[in-house]
Amino acid sequence: MKKILVIENSSPILNIIETVLTRSGYEVEVAHNGNEGIEFLDEHSDFNVVITDIRMPGATGNEVAEHIRENEMLRETPVIAI
Repeated sequence: MKKILVIENSSPILNIIETVLTRSGYEVEVAHNGNEGIEFLDEHSDFNVVITDIRMPGATGNEVAEHIRENEMLRETPVIAI
């Protein structure tokens, strides 16, 4: 099963994305801001893709993507920005 991390600070948008992906058969983990997403990625490097909001308080989606590209264990993880 494909494992996806969704990082989104808007609860309604997060709920929609999580529901659609879960119903499509994906295992979904969520983070409510960029800092939480980075912490989650540091603890779990087994995501097939990361979907991240660009504009968030704390770490932005661009900063999340930079963190992924700088980490050897995560470097090849695709990032989808919304």
